[in-house]
Amino acid sequence: MITMQRNPHLEVSEHRVAIRTLLSESIRIYAGLTHELKRSRPDKVYVYNGRYSFCRAVLRACQHCGVEVYVHELGADQSKYMLVKNVLPHDIGNFLAGARVSWEAADPATRNRVVANLYATRRAGQQGAWFSFIDQQNAAELPPGWNPNSHNIVIFNSSDDEFAAIGDEWKNPLYESQGVGIERITSALSTRPDIQVYLRIHPNLRGVDNPDTKRLFNLSQPNLHIIAPESPISTYALMDAADTIISFGSTAGMEAAYAGKPVILAAQCLYRALGSAYTPGSHEELLRLCEPGLAPLPREGSCIYGYYLATYGEPRQYYKSTGVIEGSFNGKPLKANLITARLAKSLNGRLSRALGRIYFHAHKFAWAVISRTMRRLG
Repeated sequence: MITMQRNPHLEVSEHRVAIRTLLSESIRIYAGLTHELKRSRPDKVYVYNGRYSFCRAVLRACQHCGVEVYVHELGADQSKYMLVKNVLPHDIGNFLAGARVSWEAADPATRNRVVANLYATRRAGQQGAWFSFIDQQNAAELPPGWNPNSHNIVIFNSSDDEFAAIGDEWKNPLYESQGVGIERITSALSTRPDIQVYLRIHPNLRGVDNPDTKRLFNLSQPNLHIIAPESPISTYALMDAADTIISFGSTAGMEAAYAGKPVILAAQCLYRALGSAYTPGSHEELLRLCEPGLAPLPREGSCIYGYYLATYGEPRQYYKSTGVIEGSFNGKPLKANLITARLAKSLNGRLSRALGRIYFHAHKFAWAVISRTMRRLG
């Protein structure tokens, strides 16, 4: 429901019918698959992503029955896929272990070239595995009135609805939500005329209307400048001109660290333990780090993170991608239908409620058919 609504703070009562349906179908999948796993004892099970309710039911059933389950997802680019064993792809410990092993096993000269190329291509708007978030920005454009003589702090937030339902390990260690955190930070700094704060709202939040985005757009402080998701102001021009970066978990935090900027991390994320960003233990400590003169940390953590982003996964053998949602299987072209194509385009920050309902009812119907079939089979 969070994914369909793009809202990590759902009012359950407003969506009780849909939530009840999702719960019911997930329980049926879990119960039916648990029965089948105990009966047939397969060696392995494969499932996609694991985040969505129907996929999570498969993952939990396999874990309950002690059957190896491999969760598959897109790899570092469209030519690769990834597999993780018995966990979600979003598992922080598993990600860090893989990143460190991959870094240590690589030739130093090669891995440095790979990292440099990754961050350079991202600056050029080439995401590799997904849609570009900066394709509508103007290179080198800074906000009007930018004053290099001020202490300029740039905040990069993230679309935290993607991780809200993963588990407790993704809970923000400092704030109730990033909206609350940004409000507290900007309010505390509002009495400092020597500091200018620029909030770059993540382009993936374009068109998203939830309590956090409402809170952000309603912020008003004398030294706060809000940059809307659709703004042509350049993310990388902001990054390069800033004195200090505050990240709420987006990859921009590690890109800034790699570029030699002091980065303060105000959220839980995959790179929190890699050491290239300051990780304050309290709101008060974060504010102290916002003072002028903060030194950048060593950038090795950003290199480990970048190398893994550029290389993880296995090459596809049978499927060849010709785009984000197009490709061929064994040489035969596959075409996405109109609804799928429009849905994929909308995922670039514009997942509408209407498409969300289409997505929901399509899966509701599919899993209803599957669960009825499983009941007939006992």
